[in-house]
Amino acid sequence: MALTANGSLSVKCTCVSIAFLLSGVVVLLIHAQSIPHDSAGPTVYKNSKAAVEQRVEDLLRRMTTEEKAVMLAGSGWMETQPNERLGIPSLKMADGPLGTC
Repeated sequence: MALTANGSLSVKCTCVSIAFLLSGVVVLLIHAQSIPHDSAGPTVYKNSKAAVEQRVEDLLRRMTTEEKAVMLAGSGWMETQPNERLGIPSLKMADGPLGTC
């Protein structure tokens, strides 16, 4: 903070510094999430006897940020991109009914 000629406080420099610091933290977090975690461990997501929540957590932990984005982007009309590294096939989607009468 600095005192300006008219007596008001200037916090512009502090705000810019905080914004710069936060943007660096965000970049580091995004990079950390793009690295697959626990890739060498047991593949819980392929175990049909494991709880669904555990399977989903395991799969999401193994996927990189890029792989998650590709799954959302799709590959064609109502179809997801397959993930060969994790053995996820392309999924066909369909619109559901428009509700009840």
